[in-house]
Amino acid sequence: NLLNRGDKQSLEKATQHVLEMRKLAPNNVATFEYTVRLANKLGRKEAARKELMNAVPDMSKATALSEQEVQRLGMLASLLIELDDIDSAEKIYRDIAALNPNRIPGLAAFLGTHRSVDQCFEKLNEVYSPERIPALLQVALSVVRKQREKVQDKFDAQIQTWLDTGLRENPDSITLLLQGFG
Repeated sequence: NLLNRGDKQSLEKATQHVLEMRKLAPNNVATFEYTVRLANKLGRKEAARKELMNAVPDMSKATALSEQEVQRLGMLASLLIELDDIDSAEKIYRDIAALNPNRIPGLAAFLGTHRSVDQCFEKLNEVYSPERIPALLQVALSVVRKQREKVQDKFDAQIQTWLDTGLRENPDSITLLLQGFG
């Protein structure tokens, strides 16, 4: 990918491609994403952030989100993370989770990666139920693996308890049988 290379020639080519995308599909989500990422690579971080923030809807009056809206907001949050605007990205994740508790594991994953693993596990415990164990374990294991040097084995007992409970509830669950530490 030209943006990942980052050299002058690649960025010039990427600029040409983005300009062409803007002509052909100005309202396409990929066009928007590449425009923001290119601006960031060209050192126009604040302009890219402003463009992103203009695209974030006012969530204060929202009562529900479609799957497409959730995906779009997730993309905006990811771009904000690339721009080192963790606070704005967190607000998006919190807004999504406030409208749909099933999205709290996504917020927990964000918190565990960009804030603290303690905050991640607090959120996961808020929505704990036996039927949610596979989703909770997926987030917990991913975060703990990424942050293993920081957290050591602090959360291993919690994860093991969830795994044991899940296997007691559903001993044939392939998903749970494949989970593990590493």
